[in-house]
Amino acid sequence: MNPVAQSPLFVRAGAGHFADLGDHRAHIKVSADHIEGVFMLIETDADFNGGVPPHIHRIEDETFFMLSGRIEFGIGDQVIEAGPGDTVFAPRNIEHTWHCTSPEGAKMLIWFTPGDNFQAFGLAMAAGRRPARRDGGSGVDGRIHGTHGETRHRNAPARQIG
Repeated sequence: MNPVAQSPLFVRAGAGHFADLGDHRAHIKVSADHIEGVFMLIETDADFNGGVPPHIHRIEDETFFMLSGRIEFGIGDQVIEAGPGDTVFAPRNIEHTWHCTSPEGAKMLIWFTPGDNFQAFGLAMAAGRRPARRDGGSGVDGRIHGTHGETRHRNAPARQIG
């Protein structure tokens, strides 16, 4: 076992590797590197109507824990309206999307399990490549998606779930 994975970790509020994805922002709170890729934890702040287009993760599951505001999730054929204290699980290989429905924005924690592949994907997106857009076009070099096992449905409009 890697000795780094056995060391404590403390990340202050507002700290962690930062990515500005346009209508939402993310701080990596627990890096997959720190825990041998087991998971990655990010804190995300979303603007009103901010979110992600429908997509599929082939390698990781995604779990959301709501801190504030409201997010509407579409997972497969289910629509879930989540608020503070709620947890939502989106399994790998199931198309999912989310968007913020609260005018004041929303904040949530997101776990990617396992985390190493998605962390590499997120860092590649943040490293000078344009961020994903809710209008159905990703603006991201398409090779990044395939390399990291993610399918983004570019031609699908950002779905208004409700």
